[in-house]
Amino acid sequence: MASSWDAEKTRKLVRTLYGPAQLEIVRDCISSAIYRQRYTRFHFKGIKKILGVYASIHLKSEYITNSILIENTKEQNDFEYCQKRIGAHITAAVQSIYSLADILVHTAYYSLGCNLLRSPRRENQYALEVIQTLFSKNFKYSKIEIILDSIFENNEFKYLTALVNHSRNHGLIKATLCVWCNRQNTEPLYFKVSGI
Repeated sequence: MASSWDAEKTRKLVRTLYGPAQLEIVRDCISSAIYRQRYTRFHFKGIKKILGVYASIHLKSEYITNSILIENTKEQNDFEYCQKRIGAHITAAVQSIYSLADILVHTAYYSLGCNLLRSPRRENQYALEVIQTLFSKNFKYSKIEIILDSIFENNEFKYLTALVNHSRNHGLIKATLCVWCNRQNTEPLYFKVSGI
């Protein structure tokens, strides 16, 4: 379900319906969503830059064997450092993408004035399951519920959730170096780099 979100229209509607105090709460949520997208782009660009620089220097045939076979070479140390930097960017990018879902739940909750209801939820009760129950009980929120369901029931989002949960205790990447021995070979050789 592809759609676009008009943040400015959301701000105007919140101000009109609920006033300037509510708008300030929603404005923070919208800003957070926008910045998380920017952070994700920053980290992806960082990965591409690190890989580009590393490949231009070290992925020439005379250096590859040093990175793979001989321990404690400058090339191997550079490879390990490159992998750590990429791992940091990947972890941050994945967590930023994942946090957008939580931010969207908060944004929907406040944009719809749910915190102004007779029995509002406490801040720590804005989890998706709680909000979905609230939305499913009220017909006027049904479109929002459908949109949130389409995000959270999406297989890619479920994979992202599992990846983020796994990364908390086990990390995200395992360093490997993939080498094609010739241009016609479609099966790469993988080498585990020692020390990682």
